[in-house]
Amino acid sequence: MHASVTFQDFIAASPHTDPVDRKKLLFVYRAVEDFAAERRSSAADFSILEAAYDAGGVKAPLERLGARVRAITGVEDALTFRDDARYDVIVVSDMIGRVPDPDALLENMVRHLAPDGLVIVTTPNGYGRRWQFTRGKLFSLFHRHGLGVNRFMNSGFFLTVSKQLRSHPAIGGFDADFANLVPHWMASGWYVALRKNS
Repeated sequence: MHASVTFQDFIAASPHTDPVDRKKLLFVYRAVEDFAAERRSSAADFSILEAAYDAGGVKAPLERLGARVRAITGVEDALTFRDDARYDVIVVSDMIGRVPDPDALLENMVRHLAPDGLVIVTTPNGYGRRWQFTRGKLFSLFHRHGLGVNRFMNSGFFLTVSKQLRSHPAIGGFDADFANLVPHWMASGWYVALRKNS
């Protein structure tokens, strides 16, 4: 087994410090490390494709694990991205609820997934946007693309509306922790790890 990079080293590579972003980083870190353990390999052996809506991506922390990361930033680039590579892990970071057609985005990402690969999706619930998600709608979207849910977590409770409050350690921390206690439909977003259905 490989010598793992600690979570503290992982988050040190990210410029994001608010509690909900750290919770997202922890979810990604655990999903990738568990996937590496399952494969009896190291995250350093992985090729990873990340499609991020904006600077909220996780490219730098994933590179800290030693992974080879190809990053795409922006909706249009994610919808039109093509190469012949197959990626062990694909991270779709805060983009699903912001594209005109989530099915087109997911279809394009899954076509680049290695047969036994892992997909990680982080998404706000889309409230006030064109695509408002519920857990059921998300799971249906994933199912249409042959993906089954491996792990699921609420992100925050209500502070996606205020970046200033969200970045306050006590208030943001309460929001991130309280989200673990509320039903999924009350959360302001979710983190999901997925595998291809056999």
